[in-house]
Amino acid sequence: MPIDPLTATAIAATGKWMWDSYGKQLVDELAKELANRREARDLRQQWQQATADYLEKLQDQIKFVGILGKTGGRKALDQIYTDVHLLDELSANRRYGLAGLEAEFVSRQPRRREDSKRLKGEAVVAREQRLFILGKPGAGKTTFLKQVAWRTIIRNRQDDQVKKLPIFVTLKELSDSGLALVPFIEAQFERAGFPNAAAFVKQFLKAGDAIVLLDGLDEVSQEEKQADLIKAINQFIFAFHRCQLLLTCRLAANSYDFKGFSYVEMADFSPEQQKTFIYRWFDKRQDKEACWQALQDSQNKTLQELARIPLLLSLLCVLFEARPDKDFPKERHQIYREATQALLGRWDEQDKLILQRDPIYDALSPEHKEALLADIAAQTFEKEEYFIPQQRLANLIEAYLRREQISQQPDGVFVLRAMEAQHGLLVERARNIHSFSHLTLQEYLTAHYIVANEARGSLLRLMTYVGDDRWREVFLLTAAMLNDASQFARLYLQALTDLVAADQTLTAMLEWGAAKSVNLPSRIRPPAARAFRLFLARSLARFHANNRNNALEFGHAFALILTLLLDQDFALTYSSIFARVFAIDSELTQPFDLSDNLDSSYLFEHAHSFLHAFDLDFPRALTLDVIITWGPVWGTEIPQTASGIIAQLRKLKQDVQRPLLNELTMLQVPRDDVPIGQLQAFNRSFEEIVKRHWELEQLWELSSTQTKLLTQYLQANWLLLDCLELAYVPERQAIVDQLLLPPG
Repeated sequence: MPIDPLTATAIAATGKWMWDSYGKQLVDELAKELANRREARDLRQQWQQATADYLEKLQDQIKFVGILGKTGGRKALDQIYTDVHLLDELSANRRYGLAGLEAEFVSRQPRRREDSKRLKGEAVVAREQRLFILGKPGAGKTTFLKQVAWRTIIRNRQDDQVKKLPIFVTLKELSDSGLALVPFIEAQFERAGFPNAAAFVKQFLKAGDAIVLLDGLDEVSQEEKQADLIKAINQFIFAFHRCQLLLTCRLAANSYDFKGFSYVEMADFSPEQQKTFIYRWFDKRQDKEACWQALQDSQNKTLQELARIPLLLSLLCVLFEARPDKDFPKERHQIYREATQALLGRWDEQDKLILQRDPIYDALSPEHKEALLADIAAQTFEKEEYFIPQQRLANLIEAYLRREQISQQPDGVFVLRAMEAQHGLLVERARNIHSFSHLTLQEYLTAHYIVANEARGSLLRLMTYVGDDRWREVFLLTAAMLNDASQFARLYLQALTDLVAADQTLTAMLEWGAAKSVNLPSRIRPPAARAFRLFLARSLARFHANNRNNALEFGHAFALILTLLLDQDFALTYSSIFARVFAIDSELTQPFDLSDNLDSSYLFEHAHSFLHAFDLDFPRALTLDVIITWGPVWGTEIPQTASGIIAQLRKLKQDVQRPLLNELTMLQVPRDDVPIGQLQAFNRSFEEIVKRHWELEQLWELSSTQTKLLTQYLQANWLLLDCLELAYVPERQAIVDQLLLPPG
């Protein structure tokens, strides 16, 4: 592999330092025992060649890193490396409240309390003599050690820099060799051809001129080998205390107590680090930008959660690059399956995660391992358990192992520790308190359990959570993973009916919406018409409840804006866009704060986001053209008072002739300082015009509880539509046609 000029210069400087500090003296001492000068000269050449061979082999070992899914399998470290941050307080030792941890976990936000504790990795290395670096699987521990080694060589080219020789040791190789640590290091130099390698190694170790990098303490899993290795490390520290020493280990495998070490933890990637990684991972600029922009999309919030771990971010880059449309797969369960398998160690081509297992865990097939995790996920997610006491998890593990007849006397705590150490899907968040590494993976594994147990009634149990937003991702994943989701869809429809059947007011609204949505032109689909009718009824009801002043209720004002420009047939055809925009927004359970001054771009952006609604087959280009056209009409902000809206309508009347528009512009808008009675009279006139135009014979008085229930019901309908987009359902149109129908 060609060496770049910077590395070549650094290697030359390191070789010269090795010769000046140790080589010349050692060679001269050996030469005294030789009979002729030619042999002494050959000895000098042997040293210089051995130095070159050792350093070139070392640079090949540390200068390149394996890249998941990349052609060729590896890339230069300086081309892909993203600066690492370390936490000086281990996650399991943090004492802040579990309530705060849980809130951050459920909202899929990075742990904010880490922000003040994040330290630059290289700065920590510069100040600490001995460092124990812990991290989750895939967190980049090995890559960080390689970067430390490479930066050490690069610094050797600076005349004023204290020079050191990096010694990189993979602890599994050391353990498998049967050698102690110092003989293992000596063997590396002997293979390179150094004359009297043992004396040379002992000299520079005694002088403290080495930075010793020990990688993967957790990968040595046999207890007797671990004990020997720990003893060897402690002996090395005692004998060569001047040497700087860095040691890495998986977070959950840490049961060691090394005296004199500073313990730190690899921090998750921040958004800035994610962007850097993506821009270095891809070769083409358009791919870099496209991947980063796709990850920032609000619809990819669950992927942002995975992207905090370098291994999983690399996996996302692989999946993105493989698609011709340069986007993440629509079928999210495929991504989560790949992520799960990557952490389980079955996907990594370099066997980085394949470790020896404890006897019970090793007895599990890959399918059993995933099934065990799915069993834990389903039982804990259903009970809203995100941070789970250790004994609770141990009991779940033991119950599964007994039920599957794998072991009749399992040690659940021991198996849990093995699971955490080996794949990191479960992590210890606080002392003896555990969680899944990502909420996304807990949701995926819950869906995996439901699909695997469909014959045992898991789908019927799932339907008890229709309308519960906490289960949204589980519904989507389950629908996508089923071979045939027909039963899923039928059960879901029944659950929708059950959600509102007991409320007479909401049932009456549904009956009215259904009655007003028959005998429509063929291009208007009945479910879309029903959605729009419900939206108008709900919006006008809220306007009616808040008509004590002259400020139009914001949701209703926007409904009016849309309907003014369209005749009834056209509005119904495109109704699903704006019906969905407002009905899906949980904030509508509370009145808008009109002082927020929301602008029209916010509404148009959301309308664009919800094009996938009832009218999946309508001409989207025309729809977008209509939406874009409205923007300039209203300027940067949609008016939020009656007077502002009427003033704009009068301007529109010059170009657009619509009956509703004509009637509303005839209204005389009272001033703000008139008596309240005049304001209320104006609102009643406004209300009556809209009611007549849209055939609203009555207004339904909705309590706050009913408003919340209606919002919940509408959200659940939209969720079923999203599920149907992902699922295989032969009678899909028949299911859609039954949406928003009244009970009975």
